[in-house]
Amino acid sequence: MKLSVVGACLVILTMLGVAPAAAQQQADMAAMQQQMAAMQAQQAQSAMGGGGGGGAGPDLTAELQKLGDLKAQGLLTDEEFAAAKARLLG
Repeated sequence: MKLSVVGACLVILTMLGVAPAAAQQQADMAAMQQQMAAMQAQQAQSAMGGGGGGGAGPDLTAELQKLGDLKAQGLLTDEEFAAAKARLLG
């Protein structure tokens, strides 16, 4: 359902004459926000004892890598990156 919202946003942006690169950046930002929300929900579940074992292995490393990639693409500011990294690391 969320992807259809992103798709609808792209259609609207295109209709408004927003450049495709800007529309793609908006879509990327929406996807990043969804990913951040999912990570926050996962952290909340883990903090409440609902974590499925595993600890801080490959999942944490992968999430940190994704954040680094988003920052490198210019989709996260230094402040957003630092805040997301702090949430991941506890």
